[in-house]
Amino acid sequence: SDQAERQERERTVGERMRLQLALEESERRERESEILRDALEYMQSCDSFVEGLQVLGKQAVRLFGGSQVCAYRYDEEAASFFPVDEADGAGEVITFSDCWAGRTGKPHLSSPNLGSIRCNHSGIEEDEELMCLPLISEAQILGLLTVGPVPPATLVSGEARSLRTHLLEYGVMARQFALALHNVRLRERLHRQATEDSLTGLANRREFERRLTRELARWRRYHDTFSLLILDVDHFK
Repeated sequence: SDQAERQERERTVGERMRLQLALEESERRERESEILRDALEYMQSCDSFVEGLQVLGKQAVRLFGGSQVCAYRYDEEAASFFPVDEADGAGEVITFSDCWAGRTGKPHLSSPNLGSIRCNHSGIEEDEELMCLPLISEAQILGLLTVGPVPPATLVSGEARSLRTHLLEYGVMARQFALALHNVRLRERLHRQATEDSLTGLANRREFERRLTRELARWRRYHDTFSLLILDVDHFK
């Protein structure tokens, strides 16, 4: 009958739509996994914590295409998040109490569609969405990523369950980013301990010899002016 044929066509169209959505979701996950691998690989090669945050911010732009992404480092004494690269438009210092992601230790979405609590630092329009991802490792706040305005392709608008699902996924990514940053900070700290005098903060003999060897090699290669100044300062320490 005509009704049976119409129902069959509707089922076929519905099945095709479900398959298309499943395919798009699979492609999204694959793309995000690739970006995550790239970001972690670059971060492992960073020489400093700040450089690691800068690399993370640039890689996160790929993850959240179409959105402004700002990376912040956390200063415990000031209880504030400071932008690591003001040239990217991050300029704003965020106090700890102004960001719900920092206060709760979980990803937070300021969204009028969900009626969620809005972060006081969000510099977006009332009808836009801002996502904050805390970077926490070993129960220590390292930094923050803010993403906003969030494009519809990143977080499926109109369905609270989908928004929460994506927040959980990005929260898992943020924990992996935080672990990589934690490792960068440990390496940086170990390097300082191995190359600096703990009392003065100046380079120790090992670092002096390393730099001297490097400068001598540069002098031999480029024939630039090379000078070595030695001072004997009494009661320096």
